[in-house]
Amino acid sequence: MPKKTKKKRINKQREQQIKDSGKMAGIWHEMTIEEDFTKAASRIFLMLRNCQDRFPGKKMALYIDVQGHRNSEGGFDHDAFELIHYFALEKMAQYLTEVRTPLIHIVNPKPQLPLPHELVITDDKNEHSFGFRELENRPREDSPDKRKTYPTTQAIMKYLGMKEFRCLVCWTSKSVERAHAVPRALGGSNDVRNFAPLCTDHHKASPDVADSEAFWSWIDHERKKYSDNRKKEIMEIFNPEEADSENQKLNDESNNFFRLTKAELVDLYGWKHEDFSAISWELMEEYQAVLKKATGKHFGIDQKVSTHAWAFDVARQRMENGKNN
Repeated sequence: MPKKTKKKRINKQREQQIKDSGKMAGIWHEMTIEEDFTKAASRIFLMLRNCQDRFPGKKMALYIDVQGHRNSEGGFDHDAFELIHYFALEKMAQYLTEVRTPLIHIVNPKPQLPLPHELVITDDKNEHSFGFRELENRPREDSPDKRKTYPTTQAIMKYLGMKEFRCLVCWTSKSVERAHAVPRALGGSNDVRNFAPLCTDHHKASPDVADSEAFWSWIDHERKKYSDNRKKEIMEIFNPEEADSENQKLNDESNNFFRLTKAELVDLYGWKHEDFSAISWELMEEYQAVLKKATGKHFGIDQKVSTHAWAFDVARQRMENGKNN
């Protein structure tokens, strides 16, 4: 084949690829270490819905990456595996033109279907839910490493795919510590999967509880809160008087431990107004039982909002579970 003809053909192929790429919308999501299956799947679905609403009829490609989420054999853990196989490939592939994951890449040979308006996402197959009655340690890692010393910062960075050792909440690189998801005093291990890089302030604020998923969920919640607070700081430049008023209100509330705990129960655990009005002596007894058996006092901090909010929520679930049995 003459060189000019070959070059023309290559150029036409490139032009076609550029045209095709313009016809497709790419949606990328990294399943971060703090996300579980339900959070990641819900967020991906919301992004896909927004894309479909904004660009009706446009072909969509979903790209998924995963941070951490490994089992003892080096494969993906329960949450990541469910996200890739059950959600992306079994449930969502029919609504997409292409799906790329760390495990598999598929192209839908049929026209993509329109997404439903709502999708109920639950993890019914999760065998690792917290035992509210027994209050036993729930680690995320299966077959944890029995090592007696902390993993190095380099080992944690490698596991999480980080280039720098930064706080998972605020991303500072100053005074970053190795925080246990489940403290050693509550049965946590020194396995690299049981650690999160946190700055001193966020390490002190993190929950000291026997439930690793509650720890990771708290990080996810705090990261969003931190992002929202950063937006408020930017708005202060444009509306300082309103910002001063809001900051004064926050400062007045910051000394009220129970008000902050109530706010976390609403924001993180989804409590409603009626849940607070229904607080009883029985709930307080359950709350004290949870505090005694499944929480700790890391850094010697007794009144830790994150720990007490978790204890209240577990106490409520223990009561509800008892009524249903």
